[in-house]
Amino acid sequence: MLYVTTRSHTDHYTANRALMEMCAPDGGLFLPMQVPLWSREQLQDMKNHTFFENFAQVLNRFFSVHLSDWDVKVCFGRNPVALVSVGIRISVAEFWHSLDSSYQAVAKRIYNKMSGSVGDTPTRWASIAIRIAALFALFAEDCFPEETVDIALTSDSFDTPVAVWYARLMGLPLGKMLYACNENDAVWDLLQRGVCAPQSWEQEHPSGLELLIAATLGVKENRRFLDCLAKKTPYVLTPEQTRELSLGISPSVVGSRRASQIISSVYHGHRYLMDPYTALAYGCLQDYRATTGEARQTLLLADRSPQLYVQSLAQATGISQEKLRSLINQK
Repeated sequence: MLYVTTRSHTDHYTANRALMEMCAPDGGLFLPMQVPLWSREQLQDMKNHTFFENFAQVLNRFFSVHLSDWDVKVCFGRNPVALVSVGIRISVAEFWHSLDSSYQAVAKRIYNKMSGSVGDTPTRWASIAIRIAALFALFAEDCFPEETVDIALTSDSFDTPVAVWYARLMGLPLGKMLYACNENDAVWDLLQRGVCAPQSWEQEHPSGLELLIAATLGVKENRRFLDCLAKKTPYVLTPEQTRELSLGISPSVVGSRRASQIISSVYHGHRYLMDPYTALAYGCLQDYRATTGEARQTLLLADRSPQLYVQSLAQATGISQEKLRSLINQK
């Protein structure tokens, strides 16, 4: 597979460069020159294979690294994902069932397997490709019914939303992407209002957003976006561009105080301990359903174990930290 960048489609790059390098020589981020597609028959056939086999298959398609199912299993452990129901047509996909209690640590190990390095952080496209592989492997576990499934998530770097966007383009039956933003998130302004003020970016802009703009609006528009950021001038989209950029994405601002309330209500209502990030995604789902009346099957992506947030969970639920640890360890 060959790659181009978010800033130019003139030069082509090898999969190895996209795997090993964060940026191309032009400063742009790598993205596939041609997106691989899975037919309905191919998706159905994946259900005849294991989670680990399907995960490896997708990554090998992107990078030709000859990753084996055993390589993936070593990185994930025996139980790569658990699916838990937490309400009417709502499930949580727990990707944190590893020794590290974190999907990010697993993704790092998988990247090190592919790149032959030790301790390196995944490059931008590698991180996105690993998440795409996780979604395809999850589908093959019969976690998705035949109908379209919405996905609710939160992501600081915006890499996960980009991965969901590509997975849907590649053939997974994914519907709306419900994206939870924080109180000061410039991504919400851009997706909803089509405008991004210079002061909106407290630090560097989310790199995944550059990928989404380049993939949906094109390289020329992405250059204008980057030029506005560099000059600290407002970046403004036309109504048509705003619709195209946000197609299939429903962002919602969910504050940390509300996340604490959600953790409490979900635990007392469903006896499920939800980490703060997943609670933000759950709040986004609540907003979407209240606004649209939709009630499609929805999947929440949970990347971190509640074990990592025992103190905040104790404050939210009124349960002692010792008891919470015991409940989490029983999972």
